Amino acid sequence: MRQTTWILFVVFCLSAGRLEAYDKPNYQGLNWKEAEKRVIKGPKSYAAFVSTIPKRNDLLKASFDGSSITMDTRDFYALPDQKKEVMLYLPGIRKEDGVRLKPGEVKGREWNCFQIQVKGPAGGQVALIFEGRRDKKFNNGHFRVDKIFTLDGTEQTLVHKLELPADLESFGLRLDLKTPGVFRFEAPDFYTEKKEETSSVNPDFNYIRNGGAENGFDNTMYLPLKRRAHAAHGAYLNWTGGRETFQYELERDTANVRTGKYAYRIRFSGDGPMTSRVDSFAFHPVPLLPGEEYTYTVWAKAERPAEIEMGLYLGNGAGLSRMCPVGTGWTKLELHVPAWGAGDSVRNGKPLVDSYHAPAGVLIPTFVAPANNTVWFDDACVRIGARGEVPEKRTIFFRSATLDKPNHYYFPGEAVGVALTLESIGKEAVEGAFSWELFDFYGNSAAKQLLKRLRLTPNQESREQFRLVPPENLRGPMNLVCSFDAGKMGRFKQVFYLGVVDRPQGLNRRFSMEVPASQNVLDVIPFLRDFGIGAVRCGSASGKVPQALENAPFLHEAGIEILMNYSADKKSEKGDEAALREFCKKFRADMEKYRDFLTVVESHNEANLGLKDVAWNARIIHEMRKILDEVAPKLKLAGPDPCGTDFAWIQGVLAAGAAKELDIVSEHPYRKMPELPDYGDDVAAVRKIIDLYKPGTPHYATESGRVQPPVLPDNTLFDYVRIASARDLRNMLLGFGNGLAQYNQFAISSWQIGVGWNALFMGNKENDGAQLPCPILFAMRNAADRLGTGKAAGRIKLGYNYRAFLFDKGDSRTAVFWKFNGGDAKFRLKAEDAEKVRLYDMVGSRWNPKEPFPVGEFPVYLESTLSAPELEAVIRRAEIREDAGKTLKAEAQVVAPRVFHVNLRNLGTKKLSGIRVRVEDRSLIDGPVEQTVDALNPEELRSVSFRLREPVSTSARKVALSILAKDGKPERITLNLAAITVPKTAKALTIDGDLSDWPAGTQVVLDQHNAVVREKALWGEKERKIRSELRYAWDDNFFYTAVTVYKEKLNSNPDASKPGDVWQYDSFQLCLDPLHNGKPEDLAFSDDDFEYSLGVVAGKPVVFRRTGSSAVYDSLMKAPGIVPEVRFSAAGGESVPAAYRQPDAEQHHRQSPGRGEADRLFGAHSRCRRCEVTRKVDGYGAGPAGTGILIARKNAFCSRLFGAVASSRESAAGLPLHRMGRAATFRCRATCFFRETKRDGSAMFECD
Repeated sequence: MRQTTWILFVVFCLSAGRLEAYDKPNYQGLNWKEAEKRVIKGPKSYAAFVSTIPKRNDLLKASFDGSSITMDTRDFYALPDQKKEVMLYLPGIRKEDGVRLKPGEVKGREWNCFQIQVKGPAGGQVALIFEGRRDKKFNNGHFRVDKIFTLDGTEQTLVHKLELPADLESFGLRLDLKTPGVFRFEAPDFYTEKKEETSSVNPDFNYIRNGGAENGFDNTMYLPLKRRAHAAHGAYLNWTGGRETFQYELERDTANVRTGKYAYRIRFSGDGPMTSRVDSFAFHPVPLLPGEEYTYTVWAKAERPAEIEMGLYLGNGAGLSRMCPVGTGWTKLELHVPAWGAGDSVRNGKPLVDSYHAPAGVLIPTFVAPANNTVWFDDACVRIGARGEVPEKRTIFFRSATLDKPNHYYFPGEAVGVALTLESIGKEAVEGAFSWELFDFYGNSAAKQLLKRLRLTPNQESREQFRLVPPENLRGPMNLVCSFDAGKMGRFKQVFYLGVVDRPQGLNRRFSMEVPASQNVLDVIPFLRDFGIGAVRCGSASGKVPQALENAPFLHEAGIEILMNYSADKKSEKGDEAALREFCKKFRADMEKYRDFLTVVESHNEANLGLKDVAWNARIIHEMRKILDEVAPKLKLAGPDPCGTDFAWIQGVLAAGAAKELDIVSEHPYRKMPELPDYGDDVAAVRKIIDLYKPGTPHYATESGRVQPPVLPDNTLFDYVRIASARDLRNMLLGFGNGLAQYNQFAISSWQIGVGWNALFMGNKENDGAQLPCPILFAMRNAADRLGTGKAAGRIKLGYNYRAFLFDKGDSRTAVFWKFNGGDAKFRLKAEDAEKVRLYDMVGSRWNPKEPFPVGEFPVYLESTLSAPELEAVIRRAEIREDAGKTLKAEAQVVAPRVFHVNLRNLGTKKLSGIRVRVEDRSLIDGPVEQTVDALNPEELRSVSFRLREPVSTSARKVALSILAKDGKPERITLNLAAITVPKTAKALTIDGDLSDWPAGTQVVLDQHNAVVREKALWGEKERKIRSELRYAWDDNFFYTAVTVYKEKLNSNPDASKPGDVWQYDSFQLCLDPLHNGKPEDLAFSDDDFEYSLGVVAGKPVVFRRTGSSAVYDSLMKAPGIVPEVRFSAAGGESVPAAYRQPDAEQHHRQSPGRGEADRLFGAHSRCRRCEVTRKVDGYGAGPAGTGILIARKNAFCSRLFGAVASSRESAAGLPLHRMGRAATFRCRATCFFRETKRDGSAMFECD
């Protein structure tokens, strides 16, 4: 049928090509042209070509009223479960119609618009599609862009706007009716319109603010090698531990300039190769805008001919660069990027758009000079959105700008000394207002002053000095803006970044920082002390252990506790006994030497990513424990230190014997959002695991953090920096609120040229490269002061989008709270309550508790001598004003073929009462159509149940609900019920590759239509042909799954030492959510979830358990790693079983492999792959649920199937299709069977 559809499409394109212009079709006198109902035609023209999959146009009903078409798809979508589509190709577009992009153009100036009037059922879906032919090197010549609309039951105007590629040969318009219902639509319209200018990009602006040294060294980075002079011996060390011998000279030159008064002069002098980026000069960051055109130009000359590397740099080797020849005369160098991230090469294989640096939203323009050669450079420019340079137009410059403290942070009451040198290069004297203004962390004006009227004489420097004292209540990072307002000539600004922090009050050891080895640790110790950081982590995670150990005496002398991560080498990681002995020998010697300076030693860094398995992790811990007991018995041992809060790895290592040998359990709680998944919940889950094996053992988070830019653009705080700091702090607070003992922020370093993990901004030549504290340091210091060593005293449930915790410090209590979702709220405390508390913002500013204050992403603190319950009452009595939004969330959950729950959650801050839930269409329900929930507290979840007259299927069924809470506004929502109905089998199925004994039931087809393509450039015809088929069944003991995937070639993991990487190759993953508690917004597994990967490793079949449910649920251990009980056959089939033979092409599209191709895929005289999974069906109290997920990476077939199995008295279980959890890979062709058993709570595979 797909082939027929394409032929029809070509026909109407040819016919439409004869039209002189696009005219809106005339819908007068329409009718079905033929009995097959393929064409709707009027007296003079075609109106639509109709195609269905499967080919059952006869089930469509249509009527025509002269101006519109009404089409009823309900009978068609009532067909048995399978892939179904209703497509209407709408003629009228000529080949030359529309506006294409010009060759090489990234963004156009006009939209192509497809508009149509549609009325359909509320919740129904239609798709507006541009489809056509283009150059075959793109997607094999097929062009298609869909936009799906969900209807609201009224007449709607739908518009799909699109840019058309330059190579588009022809295109047409298509309307898909994607759900059952009655749809009425008028004739479509096609037109072009000019784009509204919404981009913030100014193509006539130079994004480098000091490209010619005219403003001194402002907005540049200076990284003198003395910042890497190791405190123990003075050698300059790079991150590998290698020594640098080069000297770095950076100056402003007045003798060799291209334009203006100054140019930069740089020279690196020394012997031997430069082994790190000490040869880089960097400007301040510029915006990172994917898809935009970038032009980076510099004028340069050299003492002798050489090559200069120009780069637009993200960090850690990621970015674009170009080698440019330079001579002894001024030469223009250019790095041009037509579209950032669109097909360009990447440096060191790092991606340009999806790398970990990208969230900061900046690029670093760099200039890499050759060794032992003097280079001058001037007039640097970064232009976005156009090519060429932007000439300097300013006539007034700040020749120098300094503060009197190089690190730019002050204590309360200290005056800030400011020194500025201004110069006008105009022809006449300029007079203007000279002033300053101070802006707080959030960008609000905090203080300002007009200093004087200033007169600038042409080409004469004017040096100005003044002092200011920030407001008494103000703390944290801030911006000082010094301005010269010259009237019509403009306002000229010099921005400083600075901060105010309370005077040191001692060190708090629950707050820790990672200290990389390759830096001068004496530079960072003052920051640690002034910001109250009482502990550090050093070692393998951020450098070389020998250099880290050499830093230990200096940190110890400063009163800072040291946790030293001591990881095994590469050979020891993989189970090499000889290598482990050498590792132990080295570890013993180091502990004997440095034991007096350390407090904690930590086992292998991120062991779940590098070590062989949990048993080997436990073995290494055992050997380290023995050595410590012998030579350093006072040192504590921490581990297993997985990347992420990996419940299964932690439990696996503890159960393997490490529990009795570890003094601290450590892990790395990296996550995109602290609340998704909620780190506090994870800490509570880890505590349960720890207490199973060694109750009371402290829990440390020893590495986490977000990247920061190395300097601020124009020294100005911006949203990413603020929000990233808030999220890092919230992760800490969630941990501490649930009993976490210590949190280590990654990292603090005096050397950072690109975007990376750092709590310091780099300096410039004006302050001799002294570093400045990032906002996270101010936030941690304030948290240390507010919390002290206070114990967690409970959580306050303010609302679903809030988090609030109490801490008891003995003589006082602290409450900290924030709102992570849904925008800011305004809190106003009762007048009598405001007298009893002190109010602080995230970075320590004192706010007036008698005034309303915002609560959003940035935590706020209340301190009081009130008891914890009394302080909680103060918060609950507050008046809370929020933006209008949902206070009640309703979601559907199918629990049986004819039963669904409506889960209601209170998203607001107030109790809801008398909630009535009514199904509007009574004909859908067998039983009561209205249910009531008496009360729902903030954050509480409760459910009501309805019974359907007809069972659910994979076709979405829309169920309209009316929900009314007492004293609330009625709300009408539409639920999308879809599920896989799983039949019960009368007897156990035989696992033999033959599905003839399987009961009839739903077969799910995953193909290119529900694929998620990760790399479109690698998605070709072969990938589009890949298809998988899934079937399910169950009995009283087992849950069965059969999977068949058609793929030409198996791409297996060749490395036997990395079985855990099986998911990155042709494989499939099975994920189970036993408690059925996965939420759509979850971004990771919970502690009750399972994930298994099945594939071929080094020619052998492997089943690898990535994670398993915590033993706190069933007292059973499910360690990560290869599951030893598994017998997994990985081979083809002797013949293709009938159940797996290719169905008619008409039903599965022509892209699916045919019968002959399937034979070739399976191979002659071989067996089908098959396996069984046994797992308990009725455990965990809430009823079991299984989630199967299929997805692919790279050029692989990529689809997802999400489901949950629920126990019930029905003869079948339902698997709702919902989004949650981590996706997995399935790129190979295989037939597999999965079972669920009652025998015990363990998860294991028995493969035949």
